[in-house]
Amino acid sequence: MSEVSAILSLPYLQPSQAQKHVTHNEALRQLDTLVQLSVVETGATQPPLVPAAGEVYALAQGASNAWAGQDDKLASFDGVAWHFVTPLVGWRAWDQGADMLKVWDGSAWVAQDAGTQNLTGVGVGTTSDTTNRLAVASEATLLTHAGAGHQLKVNKSTDTDTASLLFQTGFSGRAEMGLTGSDNFAVKVSADGTIWNTGFSIRGANAFMGVGTEDPDTQLHVKGNGNAEVRVETENWGTAIIAAKGRRTGNNAEIAKLCFVNQESIKGSDSAEASMTAVRDGEDGIALALTVSDAGTPVTAFTVHKDGHMDQLRFAPRAAPTAPAAGQVYFDATSAKLRCYDGTSWRDLY
Repeated sequence: MSEVSAILSLPYLQPSQAQKHVTHNEALRQLDTLVQLSVVETGATQPPLVPAAGEVYALAQGASNAWAGQDDKLASFDGVAWHFVTPLVGWRAWDQGADMLKVWDGSAWVAQDAGTQNLTGVGVGTTSDTTNRLAVASEATLLTHAGAGHQLKVNKSTDTDTASLLFQTGFSGRAEMGLTGSDNFAVKVSADGTIWNTGFSIRGANAFMGVGTEDPDTQLHVKGNGNAEVRVETENWGTAIIAAKGRRTGNNAEIAKLCFVNQESIKGSDSAEASMTAVRDGEDGIALALTVSDAGTPVTAFTVHKDGHMDQLRFAPRAAPTAPAAGQVYFDATSAKLRCYDGTSWRDLY
């Protein structure tokens, strides 16, 4: 029969052994060291000058002085002398200095892998599922920096997939922002979680912004479900201003333009049925022209000029309208007169 145990090398009591208490106490002392093992530090090579009874150290290569020749062993002090135990692969010890659990791998004490990689799910205060693999139930969730900035990344596989933030009431969607089915950024809202309306969107290709549409084709595209209304309103007797500023040189160069179109298929200003255009008029002047479409050909109805200090209203010369209405005014290209229709005939105004 062996005199020591196979794993912890605890001494066995032998038949007809004298002073059995010595053997028994040695086994207890060794158990006191190894059970719930906690070490002052791992990788130690120099014993402390004044060790305390019960202190345990995990030694490294190159141990010296009272630990000389005991490399890689556990050194425990019982108040009188040091005792040494050879650890086996898989033994675990709490490293007080590093404040972490470590495992002996046969050559060094290494940090215990907490097993946090490739988990099937994590629930904090609640239960995760196969869809919501990370679930958190709390008053707030903090994501902070590690010394500089911080990014929250939401990635998707293809452009037709969705990468978004979804806001819910009672687990029913009410607002969503992100890349929803395309690579254009959009913000959507819903009253019931079923029917969704796009508030605004920004195209990824050119940063065109759409209000009420996910496919803007100009820098700012407003689309309504029925009427489309843009309102600029002030409070406390302020001034509401809509400014259009262009940078063009040369006489008659267009500076800004407001177009009116009555066809869904027409986009842009080239085919507008009516437009109001601000153009340069000489070096210091500016003119505002109202143009309408006549069988697809744009015709300028009149212009308002500000040339230096002269304010002028100019009607474009033309022939008499074929179906005039009472009160209609035009400048006759043949007679060079301003004429007005009284409901029956045209009359010269001068």
